Amino acid sequence: MKQTQVNEYKLHLEDKLLLLAILLQDAGTFGFLPLNIFQIIIFLMFVVLLFKAHVKRQTLSLPVTVVYLFIYIIVITVINRFDGDSFKSIGYFFLQLITIIFYLKSSEDYSRLKKIIYLAAYILCLYGILQIIAFYLNIPAIYDLSRYGFIVNGGYVGNNGIFRPRSLYAEPAHLSSIIAGGMFLGLVGNKKESYVKKYKTIIIILFGLLTTSSMVYISMLIFLFAYTVFYHRNFLKKLKYVALAVIALLIIISVKPELYNSLTEKLHTLTTADATYATDLSGFAIISNLRVALEKMYDGYILGTGFDSHRIYYYDYIYDLYSEVLMYLNVDEAASLFTRILSEFGIVGFFLFIVWLFNKFLHAMRNRNMDLLFFTVLLVVQGLRNGHYIYIIATLCFAVCICQRKTVKR
Repeated sequence: MKQTQVNEYKLHLEDKLLLLAILLQDAGTFGFLPLNIFQIIIFLMFVVLLFKAHVKRQTLSLPVTVVYLFIYIIVITVINRFDGDSFKSIGYFFLQLITIIFYLKSSEDYSRLKKIIYLAAYILCLYGILQIIAFYLNIPAIYDLSRYGFIVNGGYVGNNGIFRPRSLYAEPAHLSSIIAGGMFLGLVGNKKESYVKKYKTIIIILFGLLTTSSMVYISMLIFLFAYTVFYHRNFLKKLKYVALAVIALLIIISVKPELYNSLTEKLHTLTTADATYATDLSGFAIISNLRVALEKMYDGYILGTGFDSHRIYYYDYIYDLYSEVLMYLNVDEAASLFTRILSEFGIVGFFLFIVWLFNKFLHAMRNRNMDLLFFTVLLVVQGLRNGHYIYIIATLCFAVCICQRKTVKR
């Protein structure tokens, strides 16, 4: 009988710090910290990496791409309107990017990093399921993290009466990339990676379905498609995971028919995106920020307005586009990484980013570089509904795409 080799990856201190930072990504400052808790953890990770490099007498260097990127961002920012927060954001973004690049250079491959993402997804999803159980048992001490200083966007119960679990994160949509990425790693690593367990993967998929988040569902479908297309396994075996997910979703809808209405309403808001209706907030957030970015292009900002500038120019345009606004949404990060890049670096920067991303994807496909493929798709998924540059998953994926030049077939 042929035995499958199982790979083992021991986590070091910097790995555990990265895992903790991902888990506490949305926790905030708890009302007393000078920075978000995850930013403090990343800084500690930076110190650990520097200390280890010093002990081992290693030289840590940066890819020239990062230096050029830093210069480009500074130039675009200073020639436009900016404030002190703009340069604070630039400083922290590059500190986090440099930390992740140093982290990647300390390892021969990305196996430990994938283990961290999978474990983070499992822990978040396991607590998310406990959160749902605690809600229906009426134990707010377990499900309501706002009691402990965690940031929580909106109520736990939506307008449709459905509980909106978000685990340790601020809202369900913020979990989309970590859940979808964890599911993908679970499917790919089954019987090959020691950290992958079927029950953990099932918990990740189950909680993904229970989030009732359309963004989580879209992200999971994207990764299911990628898994089906790029991994050479029996198609029927792959199809069973899709079938099981569809069956589970149908069961949930049959038990909670209002869930179907909720999802269709969310998709409908993309076409209506009314600025004055609370039910259209998701669609309005996406459409309004995109319209602001496009209006800036019409006004001649083809090179953009600089790093962290979308929030500065937003109010110059929003009332030209809408006579009345119920709520300002996603002002700081434009509701999408792609919209934010278009707004802050113009059509030129947006075009360069898309071409760069597409080239990475083509390189991964041609060379069967499954690590690069995973992180490229993960970056796209992360950017669909989250425009934060310093979101750890976005920085991780960006750093991998910059650093990985080797051809790795897996």
